[in-house]
Amino acid sequence: MQRSELYEFMSQFKAQLASEYSRIQARVKEDPGTAGDEGENNWADLLRSWLPSNYHVTTKGRIINHLGEASPQVDVLVLHPSYPRHLLEKKYYLSGGVVAAFECKLTLKPSHLKKIFSNSSKIKRLYKNREGSPYHELHQPIIYGVLAHSHAWRSGKNGSAFEILQSILKNQYHSIEHPREMLDLIAIADTATYILSKEILIGPNIPKKKSQPKLMSSSELSEGVHIGYTCGWDEANNPWYGTTLGRLVCHLMERLAYEDPSLRPMAEFYVMSELDTGGIACPDQWYSDAVFSNQSLETLRKNGTDEKQWSLHSTYY
Repeated sequence: MQRSELYEFMSQFKAQLASEYSRIQARVKEDPGTAGDEGENNWADLLRSWLPSNYHVTTKGRIINHLGEASPQVDVLVLHPSYPRHLLEKKYYLSGGVVAAFECKLTLKPSHLKKIFSNSSKIKRLYKNREGSPYHELHQPIIYGVLAHSHAWRSGKNGSAFEILQSILKNQYHSIEHPREMLDLIAIADTATYILSKEILIGPNIPKKKSQPKLMSSSELSEGVHIGYTCGWDEANNPWYGTTLGRLVCHLMERLAYEDPSLRPMAEFYVMSELDTGGIACPDQWYSDAVFSNQSLETLRKNGTDEKQWSLHSTYY
């Protein structure tokens, strides 16, 4: 079976971002503001190249909801095709038309993440919480993530870079009230893409347990929702392994396709092409009644978990 050309296209973008990172880093100390702007434009160009052409990608702005509440400034925003043309250049973007927002970093550092976790909660809370299906109750309409050219983690006595970042990602539990407020993804162009995974373990034969705090021990045999970040990275010796940027694009298309059925054929093509081959996860388990409404919980307990319908990784069926 021949390797898909999608892998070659993604590899080209990865090389382009690496080249841009070297160029921008050479002047970052003398003008960090311009360097940051150039990094944001790199990612905006990538999203314009790979997301549907009728989704407008812009830089620098705040999201405002129907109550007039505004988010912190966001580096890159993706707008729905229905977004009013007259408002495209206004830097307060209406939440009903913003489908994704990203913080951009040239070099992602541990010190950045506390603020990023806080911003994720603030942005997700601008949107009305949805009910009616497990997917809607686990996800807000907006995707929020981090896009970075590189990172400052180094393997050492505290573990590998993967283990260190996975541990830091758990710190956001202190600032959230519900999994729908969590950071959706971190894409580090030269290393890996971390994607938030949410899988439901609920059914008529699964032991129930009353909620206490948000989290339970992952070793407890009872119903709940497993939530954690899967990490996929490039392996040069395995040509079928998904590229870092390919995983990012595939995941974004899957999430957008859940809300916009017109994108489903293209999203399905990316999935069938194995652009995202998954990765390693270290999930935590949330009590089911701390996550779902009584209506959804009752339906799940009665019918069990239909993974094809409820799993994030089969978003739109």
